[in-house]
Amino acid sequence: MTENVKTQHDWQSPEYVEQWINYVASDGERRQLRLRRAASLLPLADLPHPRVLDLGGGYGEFSRQVLAEFPEAGVCLQDYSAPMLDRARSVLAEFGPRVVYRRCDLRDSTWIEQVEGPFDAVVSSLTTHNLGDPDAVRRVYGQVHSLLRPGGWFFNLDLVLDVVMSSSRTPLAALYARGSGHPHGAHVHEDAPGGARFAELTLEGNLAWLREAGFDEVDCVYKEFDQVFLAAHRRN
Repeated sequence: MTENVKTQHDWQSPEYVEQWINYVASDGERRQLRLRRAASLLPLADLPHPRVLDLGGGYGEFSRQVLAEFPEAGVCLQDYSAPMLDRARSVLAEFGPRVVYRRCDLRDSTWIEQVEGPFDAVVSSLTTHNLGDPDAVRRVYGQVHSLLRPGGWFFNLDLVLDVVMSSSRTPLAALYARGSGHPHGAHVHEDAPGGARFAELTLEGNLAWLREAGFDEVDCVYKEFDQVFLAAHRRN
């Protein structure tokens, strides 16, 4: 994160959202490869018209990869930020009616009704950790499980923040800082309101919460420093 980027997210500010997208785009090729790889692993090819929910889909990059990979798929892109959804409509314009957009807040329990499930898969990138509250993450995991059809998958590409937000500045935290590009071990959420709870969003915690939500098979299939790819399967 450069010095010019705020450390408190302001998702309703067009200026901040533009700044955040530009920051994420600085890792654009690697990010696109991660999302493309994840999309390609979704077992949707044999379904006639699969439905996918992009949870906290932002400006639409994960949705774009899913729609390109599966020409018969439709995506519901959910996000809380109006400026993000405006950008997503531009990014995904070529896919026309294959995409629907829903503006709703994951902290409001009614979001689950607004996205109109069920879905064959749910994908998410850089979203659930922004809830900043383990209780909220657990609740959302349970809601995601209820939205999936039997046999459905939840792919969550996110951050685990316990190491990079360690107040002790351990050697491991310094290693993560060098590897993930966060200067001096500081994370972009450090100044956020209630930020102390970000450190509770551990890898082990996320896996436990997914199992608690009812998923039958759960794993971290990829990890690089604070970036993780969590996969959770619902059998029935």
